[in-house]
Amino acid sequence: MESNSFQFDWEKAFGSSPPVGFILGEVPKKFWVRFHALPKSKRYAETKEETAVILHRANCLASEMFSENSEIWLSVMGRGGDSFPREYYAEAKQIPLVSNRDINGEIGNPEEACFVNFHAEKVRWQSGKLDEIFELIADDQERGFLFAPDTRFVFAPYDGGFDMFWTSATQVAQVKAKYKSWLSSHPEGL
Repeated sequence: MESNSFQFDWEKAFGSSPPVGFILGEVPKKFWVRFHALPKSKRYAETKEETAVILHRANCLASEMFSENSEIWLSVMGRGGDSFPREYYAEAKQIPLVSNRDINGEIGNPEEACFVNFHAEKVRWQSGKLDEIFELIADDQERGFLFAPDTRFVFAPYDGGFDMFWTSATQVAQVKAKYKSWLSSHPEGL
């Protein structure tokens, strides 16, 4: 396996765990934090102003993890098969396919196969540069995340918010304090 490949970097950081943001929830909770995309836990934007709020929060939070122009992986996930046949963003942007695997064992349904295509490419983090994918994810049209192999930080936006996986509880405490009003009021941070 090439040392500059996504699969190499991912496995070095997370072993055989599939590159899926919600599965990383198995990382110790003290290294994880979730922020909401909109005030009052609203899930989807209905106006251009609300979309702007989501993009502002996505870029602020991702910039906490990744320094400007740092090299990171952008990974986009698409499900194969008849139930969910799409690779829109990955195909449009010509992001290479890096693996295809059945993840149902990891998500608690081993009886029914769920094949997922993982696409990834190295990008330079720049605030605002990934707004297109952030907006598609916020609208529940795509799945993806950002991953820095040197720090093992993962920024996993989803429709409704952003999961951040750090490597120390101190980092989590600092970002929670800075963006306290964006946190969930749920006792478990959900």
